[in-house]
Amino acid sequence: MIPSDRPRSSWLPDAPPAAPRTLDEALELAPEATFAVLGPPRDVLAIEVRRAVERGLDVLVVGEGLAPSDERDEKAFARAAGRLLLAGDAVIDGVPLAGSLPDVRRGGLGVVASDVGAAAEAIAVAERAGVGVSQVLVVGPGDLAEPVEGAGTFAAIARLGGDPDTRALFVVGPAEPRLARAVQHACVETSKPSVTCTFRGEPRRGLGWEVVATIAELPRSLARLDVGGWGVEDGGGARAASPTTHGRIVGVLSSPSLALEAIAPSLAAGLDVASDVPCPGVLPEDVGGHTLVAELDPARRALRVRALLQGGGPVAIVVLDLARTASGDGEAAPLVATLREVVEEARSRGRTPPAVFVARAAGGPLGTFDRELLDLGCRVVPTVGEATRCALSLVAQGEAGARPPFGGRPLSVLTVAAERVTRHLAARSVPVVPVDWTAPAGGDARIARLVGLLR
Repeated sequence: MIPSDRPRSSWLPDAPPAAPRTLDEALELAPEATFAVLGPPRDVLAIEVRRAVERGLDVLVVGEGLAPSDERDEKAFARAAGRLLLAGDAVIDGVPLAGSLPDVRRGGLGVVASDVGAAAEAIAVAERAGVGVSQVLVVGPGDLAEPVEGAGTFAAIARLGGDPDTRALFVVGPAEPRLARAVQHACVETSKPSVTCTFRGEPRRGLGWEVVATIAELPRSLARLDVGGWGVEDGGGARAASPTTHGRIVGVLSSPSLALEAIAPSLAAGLDVASDVPCPGVLPEDVGGHTLVAELDPARRALRVRALLQGGGPVAIVVLDLARTASGDGEAAPLVATLREVVEEARSRGRTPPAVFVARAAGGPLGTFDRELLDLGCRVVPTVGEATRCALSLVAQGEAGARPPFGGRPLSVLTVAAERVTRHLAARSVPVVPVDWTAPAGGDARIARLVGLLR
């Protein structure tokens, strides 16, 4: 038998599959793709953006970016189609798509920013306050101005409003008063707590929203909106794994030394801890987040517990200490009464009360209030260190179950003329299909647009 009588594949080695040359070919290989990262030259970029949006992809533009007139048209088209058109970078489900933004600690705050610098600052300020980030969407510096009129920002707000992983919004970018009000109203329509920062005008507050003048005001705003302290988890690369929770850990200890005993394992576990007790690595008490403070006076301790439970977001765990003496029992009365009120109030509203760990020296019979503490669901342990370790163990289980992926589908990316992004995503094990792209019509923008219309 001569070779030509046999099937070609049996006597010639299979040729490697050809790389896709267009987005359509790439989608045939990866029909589950969710994002297109596009970096073609400005003259022909709008054609590829329109093509990606028409095929149901969210788009991140890198490199030169769109011309102002194209940005207006393509963002309006993407918004009408329910798609995102972002610029510069974005963090989706913990992954920085272009590598310009840092790894984030995961949490419930969704960020919409006008540029990468503002987004990076917002991430840093939120993390210092103990608030993790769900998604970061960078819409581009020209979005909140004419002629774009915030089309990308409004689309991003709407998407985060429907994202179950995002429980509060922070929108940051310069905008004139008319557009700033429209952005604030769009946030309110999501029914999620929101903070907007436009770098101008007077701060304003309403029911479930605030407008601030600087990014640095974010922690106080989140605390006032009952948003602070959503815990953090590993951002997927640069950071060690950190515990997570849907609420804060707070503790009011009877002395600075006991507060330090509670702080040490918390810092070792990677938590951002705030306190009024000086300690390296500890944040000021008023920034929110996980808070462990010292108060010697028994009556004031009860007041501080009440203030912490009411003033900084949902509390998951309370750490306290009580002396095992007759006088200690007497001093505990206002504190136990406060805990009783908190637990009963939560139960009456159908909420889960915070877990309470009480350090009480071992030995001897149960104290006067020990049985009441147990009836309230408190856990009594011998030392503050053990109470804190128990709290951290519970925190580590705080977000049991898989987090829903952004947009309902796991991140999968197609890249066009963005080799650096392809390498960056591949290094993070993100599914990515690069398009072996060449400029249509030899780079002639006018002819390329005509060809695009035919397609």
